[in-house]
Amino acid sequence: MRRSMSSHLERERALRFYRFLQDYALVRFPYLRDLEDVRWSLWLEELPQHPSIQVNRLLAEGQEEDPGVYLRVRRPKLSAPPEPPALLREWLEPGWEDPFSEPRLHPERSLPDVDGKSRVVRFEEVRGGKEAWASWLEEWEVWARDERIARRAHDVYEKTYGLYGDLQRESERYELVLGNGILSWSGRWGSLYVPLLLVPVQLEFNPKEPEFIVRDAGKELQLYTAG
Repeated sequence: MRRSMSSHLERERALRFYRFLQDYALVRFPYLRDLEDVRWSLWLEELPQHPSIQVNRLLAEGQEEDPGVYLRVRRPKLSAPPEPPALLREWLEPGWEDPFSEPRLHPERSLPDVDGKSRVVRFEEVRGGKEAWASWLEEWEVWARDERIARRAHDVYEKTYGLYGDLQRESERYELVLGNGILSWSGRWGSLYVPLLLVPVQLEFNPKEPEFIVRDAGKELQLYTAG
């Protein structure tokens, strides 16, 4: 009888200890139930179409690309906007260097007159102003169209740079994976919005380019089952 009670107590203690470990693991490594909760994410279909970003999908036989490389992110070259002519410089509102913000002109300015007094002059009154504005704005729009894509590519590079630093500092805590397919489900016990398949990958930095490379980690494909 004593032996039975002792065995029962040992099982209870072992069960409590197991539950403690399980709860501790859930606190430190919680199950992912929504992609919005991950520390870092990047959707391949939302990447800007720029030469500095190369996405390797399923490669056909005979191609020279490394089939183990899924993504390359290089630092894009950014450019300055075309310089406005001297006629427009004092009329431009601040912010015209931003490709995401269309340039604007001050409709009027206070300028000194010949007798030293100031008078209000409208831009429409400036000789050659309309022509100079139309010509420069056309150049600016061509620049901004390409520069917006380059700036978005630069944001991807900076974001990847931050991820690389996090992984270097906390490599034992986080794992980088490439997800494929989405499971979206909602019910009385909650909801799920998670990838179906996970491909373990590793992030490398090539300082010569410089570029970041997302490469296959050489591990087996995983079916996401946690939840």
